Amino acid sequence: MRGKSILLGLVLAVVVLSCGKKDVPVVDDYYFTFEVKISNRISEPTIINGLFGHVLEYEGNFMPSADGETKKPDTVRNELYLYEASYLEQIQQAKVQKNGTDFYDLKVLAKNEILPKYIIKPNKSGFYQVDTNQKEYLLLIHTRKNLGYYNGGPLKVGQATTQLRRMNMKIDYNATF
Repeated sequence: MRGKSILLGLVLAVVVLSCGKKDVPVVDDYYFTFEVKISNRISEPTIINGLFGHVLEYEGNFMPSADGETKKPDTVRNELYLYEASYLEQIQQAKVQKNGTDFYDLKVLAKNEILPKYIIKPNKSGFYQVDTNQKEYLLLIHTRKNLGYYNGGPLKVGQATTQLRRMNMKIDYNATF
């Protein structure tokens, strides 16, 4: 019995000592994109800091009418892409215009290895939430195939705040106000 214990100890010692740090591959350049899917059961924020709201699509005429009726936007499930704030210049270089509206080519960004840190997938009622962890991000809404949009350019969100902020995301390039 004692011989087996000594033999087992020697085998373990050889295995542990034979694994040198130089044998382990080191990857210096890694980047993760976190895909966050919001549950359909969530309708109120479950976070204590960051952003929450609905993704709304405005399409058509939203001008005030004489009868006092106002058209309401549709809630949609368009994904929200949050990029690190340091990518502002690269995102601006991916700008394309279609029918006088500025969009951002997501395929060009991915090709240039500019990947979002978070992809937020709203639930079926369009509700989203994201904890920015007190960091600054640039937000684009995935609107069409490989195109991102936000009225006025990528929206800066986050910063060093510990507040919860309601912010409805608007897709309004096909609307008149």
